[in-house]
Amino acid sequence: MSANHTDFVAANSSQPPPPEKPADAHQKRRRRVSQALQKRRSVVAERTMADIRSSFVVMERPSLLSVTPDSNPYLNKKVEQKPPLINLTEDDDNDSSSTIDLTRPDKPLAPPPPVQKKRKKESSEPRVSVNDWPGLTEMAKNTGIHSVTCVDPGTRNFGLLRMEFYPTIRITHVRVLDLDLLAVYYQEKYNVKLKSEGAKFTIDAHLVVLQDYIECEIKKDNGCFNSSMVLVEEQSFDRNMARVEECVHATVNSLTNPLRLNADNRIPRCQVSSAKSIKSCYRPLFPDLADDEERPKKKPRKQPFGMGDVRGNSAAEEQRLFNKKNAIKHGRLILEQRLFKDVVPAANLTAEDRERVRTAKCDDLYDCLFMALYFGSCYLFHYNKMKTFSNDEKFVVTAAPPQRPHNCYEELFEVCAAIGTPAHFMQSLVNKLLKGTGETIEISKL
Repeated sequence: MSANHTDFVAANSSQPPPPEKPADAHQKRRRRVSQALQKRRSVVAERTMADIRSSFVVMERPSLLSVTPDSNPYLNKKVEQKPPLINLTEDDDNDSSSTIDLTRPDKPLAPPPPVQKKRKKESSEPRVSVNDWPGLTEMAKNTGIHSVTCVDPGTRNFGLLRMEFYPTIRITHVRVLDLDLLAVYYQEKYNVKLKSEGAKFTIDAHLVVLQDYIECEIKKDNGCFNSSMVLVEEQSFDRNMARVEECVHATVNSLTNPLRLNADNRIPRCQVSSAKSIKSCYRPLFPDLADDEERPKKKPRKQPFGMGDVRGNSAAEEQRLFNKKNAIKHGRLILEQRLFKDVVPAANLTAEDRERVRTAKCDDLYDCLFMALYFGSCYLFHYNKMKTFSNDEKFVVTAAPPQRPHNCYEELFEVCAAIGTPAHFMQSLVNKLLKGTGETIEISKL
């Protein structure tokens, strides 16, 4: 955590303070503003850590946590509020109406303004805030968005995961498609020819078979694309990958009706989200790749637009590969690759799917898993807030919603509790999320 982060880290200095100079009105005003800002940040930090602890109580089950005693001395300490100081000698804002003149005793002092009495709360229940976390199941029920299919496109390996939020949280489909194998099945199914003898399937052939596969799964009652919404990861670093991404996006939106959230907002069923947004939502698990000064600098490669690293930025490519490693590393803590076949209903996995899920390159699977968590944290939360508190507000229905404030990763813990993540794996996740905050939370079995 950087030294200028003032939420949890107080800056210390061993150097003696410089001699104080006479403070003018502007300096006094800046000092008061700085003190007030630091006090507000301290309050936000305390509230955020309290929210993190409360977020572990999921699905009305007993708490998984026992908070380490005295882990935060500020949580149980009563804060004494001091009355504001009145400056009787100097006016910071040069406003004569706010200056008290003590040199003229014959002039009567203005009476103090009447103190408004605080209204007594009619109910003892806490006030509902627009940023409170209602829970994945409750938000899905309120919005009608009961499920999402997350897609990590590829020109050969094509990963997808379908997660339901209502009536219960569960993973219903996990697949790693081989587009070449789909093309072979397509030729046999429709008795057509998609390639010459001895040649490979082209990207155009892959798009044809992928479109047919999506259409069949949308129309199937238990299809992996028969979801309330579809979230596809943006693939702008390669021209052919971008074509696969747009094939999914266009096919889903052409075969499904927009979601009617309220009278003023019709949301396309398929949304495109950047990998950067997903990783920034879980920044402690996907840190930035540290710059290594000893690493030799690579010259930018000149490539046509849309081919590979379009801007010749090798650092961006290294960061992308580093994110994939972290997706596997932390995704395995949520659900091990060998256990996907046990979590997904047996009826939704063929013998071929089960083998590919067990042995295929697993970064696509875990990218889809974090996409589903991100969908619950951002999309589902934002749509529920618009439907509940801003029913007449219009918003850009094709844009990714903003990251929610005071993110405490409640959706991550709810999904872990639903799929049965072991307590020691959850402990590792919590330690990673709280690293650098000075807080410790211990996981215990139910």
